[in-house]
Amino acid sequence: MPIARRQFLVSTAAALLTGAARARAAQNTRPLRAVAFDGLAIFDARRVLAVADSAFPGRGAELVNAWRTRQFDY
Repeated sequence: MPIARRQFLVSTAAALLTGAARARAAQNTRPLRAVAFDGLAIFDARRVLAVADSAFPGRGAELVNAWRTRQFDY
């Protein structure tokens, strides 16, 4: 049975975070303070495009392209 992309990402992130937390606890070091994700893989721009197009008809694609460009800049 196929698994939805969102469910896969949530399950994978939960497993990785649990494993990382257990590894840290086993090492008896400082607690985990932050977790970073690659926004390019997690955020689906199609939903942003739909909202942007409803707010600014005909210019949603322009906003999404600027957003993606800015992500690559950072």
